[in-house]
Amino acid sequence: MEIAIDEKTRLQVRRVYQAPVAAVYAAWTDPDQVKHWMGPSDDFGEAEVTSDVRVGGRYRVRFRMLDGSEHESSGEYLEVVKPARLAMSWRWEAGEDPGESLVEIDLEVTKLDPPCQGSTLLGSVSLGHSVPSLDY
Repeated sequence: MEIAIDEKTRLQVRRVYQAPVAAVYAAWTDPDQVKHWMGPSDDFGEAEVTSDVRVGGRYRVRFRMLDGSEHESSGEYLEVVKPARLAMSWRWEAGEDPGESLVEIDLEVTKLDPPCQGSTLLGSVSLGHSVPSLDY
């Protein structure tokens, strides 16, 4: 699957989790775990999640706001390297954000000084999202 990406729109996140790599990978791939954390704020109830984690497999996440409105995203897994890497397309349904973006997730054991036992460094890059200007 080819995705036309606007390289000018890039969001990069790096975060250390106090959990083993396999546990962080499962948090991204196991629908029963994803539904508990995937939501932008406390204004969302539990998400409905389906996923087929394999190259060419699809996923869908439906968020239900506390006011009853719904927002849905879906995409295709483009690269799956358990437990170290995921790459997937991302599209908001119902015209919320026109176009498709690419999300890449890389997981590795932390290499901190001193090293933390059982910690994972998550590196995430999202390319092509339509995002408003953020002034922080």
